[in-house]
Amino acid sequence: MGKWTLSEIVIAACAGICVVLGLVVAPIASGSVWIPLLIGAALIAMLVRMRRQRARPTR
Repeated sequence: MGKWTLSEIVIAACAGICVVLGLVVAPIASGSVWIPLLIGAALIAMLVRMRRQRARPTR
């Protein structure tokens, strides 16, 4: 696919933080696990869409 841009790295880091918060911190703190996991999933979907669009050859 190629090199990662700074925006892709930031999105991946934010998605990773959301998933970790959802799996580790949220069950202990509040029990509401699905909100950070949903945000992390949305960020991962956005990252995948960005990577696919950038990898697509231009005409």
